[in-house]
Amino acid sequence: PLEVTAVFYLPRPKTVTQSKRSLPIVPPDIDKLTRALLDGIGQSGVIWGDDSQVIRLNVTKLYADNHPTGAKVVIKVL
Repeated sequence: PLEVTAVFYLPRPKTVTQSKRSLPIVPPDIDKLTRALLDGIGQSGVIWGDDSQVIRLNVTKLYADNHPTGAKVVIKVL
């Protein structure tokens, strides 16, 4: 069994200031980002063969104001 923790850092549109919208409450949806992440890891065959091994998820999406865009992922064996 595995636990996956992921933080997705999305680019902030130039027209959206911190005071206007502090968090990315617009698409892409967090479930779509998570599905793409888990499917991509599974297709690589390096970490796991099927994402059914993941029994716990902790996923967040934020604007990449102080981080590079992308995802920080931690996979833990339980």
